[in-house]
Amino acid sequence: MRTVDKQRARRMSSRSGMTLVEIIVAVVILTGALLGMAAFIANFARTANSVREQERAGQLAVERLEEVKGGTPYDSLGARYSRVETGLPGFGSLTRTTTLTRIGGPTAKLDYTIVTVDVASPRLKKPVRKTTVISHF
Repeated sequence: MRTVDKQRARRMSSRSGMTLVEIIVAVVILTGALLGMAAFIANFARTANSVREQERAGQLAVERLEEVKGGTPYDSLGARYSRVETGLPGFGSLTRTTTLTRIGGPTAKLDYTIVTVDVASPRLKKPVRKTTVISHF
């Protein structure tokens, strides 16, 4: 019986641990998982930067709309606010274009102005556009 126990002990000791094939398979699986995770993180970072840039552009457009809405006198809004601005402090490569279109006029039944602000950047897929209508009262 002692020889049987010795043989069994030898077989058990030779089987402890992992084979080289098992280690290679484990490394391949781990590498695939890590590469997938790295691609996800890169895509997430790109999306987060894009959303941040769109938010900044939207903020810049709303800021201009509020400025125009508070502007007086009504008759000179177009002359005071219609323009293209680049190199705005704190907004880097963003370009803001403000367009005012007056409908009617002082003697017409209807008298209102359509204000459109477009903010563009090379990093934005499409410009951010905000529009409002201001009526003469």
